[in-house]
Amino acid sequence: MPSLTPSQSPSTQPSTYQPDDIEGFVYLGVGYCTDAQDSHFDYYVKNDVGTNSECAALCGEISIKGLVGFSLERVEGGRCVCWMNNNIVTSVLPLGFDNHWAGNSGAGSVVSLDTSKATYICFKVEVSNV
Repeated sequence: MPSLTPSQSPSTQPSTYQPDDIEGFVYLGVGYCTDAQDSHFDYYVKNDVGTNSECAALCGEISIKGLVGFSLERVEGGRCVCWMNNNIVTSVLPLGFDNHWAGNSGAGSVVSLDTSKATYICFKVEVSNV
């Protein structure tokens, strides 16, 4: 992912920030979504996404199985991250996405957070939708 330049400081929200409910997803908290072993998931990225609802819709349109959650990084313009189960992400990007990363070991459901990534908010797929 591109790094922030000094003029692009992350927007901050109070620690009590609670987003609107997103159908099919459960808000977990502030940070990267991680698995039961605190491992990061592989992901697809779309830049310039402004809302949680927009990010949820984009991730929901990925035509492959394996979506475990999404995050909206709260930086200027917004950055949508679609968290995918291990060994799902390929170099072929879904239509409209800007980047990807494969090589993390996250697998299974989203159950925890990497709170060192404080510009991200994490939503996990509802268990009934996995």
